[in-house]
Amino acid sequence: RKEHPDLFTGTRLLKTYYIRSMERLENLLDEIKGMCEFFGARAYIYLNPRSFEKVAFASLKQLCDCICCHDYVAAKRAYNTACGKSCNGGENKKWLFDLDEKDEEIANTIDDIVTSIGGTVYAHIPTKNGIHIITSVFNLKDYTLKLHVKILEQPTSHALEVIEKMDIHKDNGTILYIP
Repeated sequence: RKEHPDLFTGTRLLKTYYIRSMERLENLLDEIKGMCEFFGARAYIYLNPRSFEKVAFASLKQLCDCICCHDYVAAKRAYNTACGKSCNGGENKKWLFDLDEKDEEIANTIDDIVTSIGGTVYAHIPTKNGIHIITSVFNLKDYTLKLHVKILEQPTSHALEVIEKMDIHKDNGTILYIP
C-alpha cells in the first residue's frame, strides 16, 4: 500500500512461492524481481522454516472453519493462511526488530543489547522507512532488563525512546526485494 495509496486494503498478495532451499530461491530471484518491477510491489520472505506436515493439517483446519462459517471465498486461501501461522523454527528460529527510522545509533544499541545477553544479530535489512534487524531468539526478560538499565544510564537518548516503543516480531516476513 505504501507504493500504491489508492489500493483499498493494506496488502494484496500477487504470488506465493514455497522455498525449500537457497538454490531454489536463487533460481526464482529473477522472476520475483521481475514481478516486483512490473507491479511496483515488494517481495517479502519468511525467515523461519515451515513444516509441510504442520501446514497441511493447519490448512485442513482452516478450510473446515471457512466451510462451517460459509466463507467460501476465504476457503481458497486456506493453505497460504496456514503457511503464515505455522512456524517451525526450532533452534534456527529468527526474530525481527522493525525499526521505522534509518538511525544507526538505534540499530547499534539494539545490537549491543542483543549480543550482551547471548543473542546473535544476523543482518540489518534496509526498508523504505527504516531497518529490519534479524536476530536469533533470546531471553526477553534479560533484554527488557538490559534495556531499562540503558534507559537509566542515558535517560535523554532518542534511541532508547524509540527502542522502548518498538515491537519484536517473532515470525514476520522481511523485505526480500523493493523495486
